[in-house]
Amino acid sequence: MYYYLNSKKTPTGPHSIEELCALLQQGTITLETLAAPVGGDAWKPLGTILTEASAAGEDLPPVPGIKGEVACPYCGQEFTTERKGLPEQCPHCGAELHAQSGGLWRNFALALKRCLVFRGRSTRKEYWSAVLIYCVLYMLLAMSLIITLVTLEVGDHIEHGTAIWVGAGAYVFICLSSILLFLGVQVRRLHDVGWSGWWVAASMLFGVGFGFAGGQYSNVYDLAASPVWRYDVNSPRVHEIAAQMAAEGDLSLSDLTPVQSYELHKAVLAQLRHEAVQSYDEAQMQSVKSPWMLLGIVVYPLWILLFVLMLLDSKRGSNKYGPSAKYPLG
Repeated sequence: MYYYLNSKKTPTGPHSIEELCALLQQGTITLETLAAPVGGDAWKPLGTILTEASAAGEDLPPVPGIKGEVACPYCGQEFTTERKGLPEQCPHCGAELHAQSGGLWRNFALALKRCLVFRGRSTRKEYWSAVLIYCVLYMLLAMSLIITLVTLEVGDHIEHGTAIWVGAGAYVFICLSSILLFLGVQVRRLHDVGWSGWWVAASMLFGVGFGFAGGQYSNVYDLAASPVWRYDVNSPRVHEIAAQMAAEGDLSLSDLTPVQSYELHKAVLAQLRHEAVQSYDEAQMQSVKSPWMLLGIVVYPLWILLFVLMLLDSKRGSNKYGPSAKYPLG
């Protein structure tokens, strides 16, 4: 037997489960109406109580919103489900239905497994679990790469230009892997809130165009490809500039001690590399001033919009993309 709170927040009852179902059918109460068992003080939504009773095996009369038919977004066939969420798989075709269950790793594995699946819907839990795990893995990989490259460069095992190439290549790989990982789950997350997945494609298109138009990729290429990173203190170009600097002081390199000559060549090499980095920075500043950077007026608001949409809760019930994994019956 149960009491429920009426519109005046006054306990009404007691009523049996069958009587509550009849009141629900009549529209006197709703699934959100708070109810509690006789002698208890834990008030819960009536929908939760009926769902728990159904899961416990009690034979309930027909209750709107507790059990109902939904169509699989993959095979289109209908099956019976409960209000608490979709089953793990479609009973007809066996497709993953992104049920609202499991922890971070399970949801990350689910997003990884379905990375190129664009049908159906995904909950906030699935999307943000994938984002969190990916960000942790990304930071660990980035830190390991930076430490490795710095160690090799300091120990003269790798040239600075080569380090730039390796770092840029690793960055591109990470970006492409993130696109592949999040493409499907982002599209399904938009489906879950009633938006088209083409907004994800638009953001990617504008983002890539923004990067190329801004000249960021060409600047990295120019910096890494500069021959200055292949120079050392014995390079002819470094020797030539060192001789010119010595001549400005009415000296020749032969007038210097071996230590002085080495230090002069080392300073010339450092100056050449500084000029290369400065040239790269200036190219970046020029790209920022480019009229093409007006693409940012479109890109950033679009990214902010997508971020906000990813934070929204699932739309209840079914839409044209399939039933909600979290609220399949509304």
